[in-house]
Amino acid sequence: MIKIPRRHIARIRERILQGVCLLCDEPHAKRGLCHRHANAYYQRWWRLGDDEKRQLYEARCISKGLILPTGAIRQIKSTNPFSEA
Repeated sequence: MIKIPRRHIARIRERILQGVCLLCDEPHAKRGLCHRHANAYYQRWWRLGDDEKRQLYEARCISKGLILPTGAIRQIKSTNPFSEA
């Protein structure tokens, strides 16, 4: 699993707890993105075709703070102190 870079964590946590997209002020739906931005991401991801290219694209988007890794929203919203250990 790809980790969120530390420099983006505070901004991402704030936006997720507010319930808004990482890129705009619409409510988030998938991986921290609103429906419009999630569809744009997945369209680009799908067009890449090759699994290796898709993985690199996903890793690049996560490292830039544009999307969240799968399951990250659940971890951010968790009140369990052991969830990040």
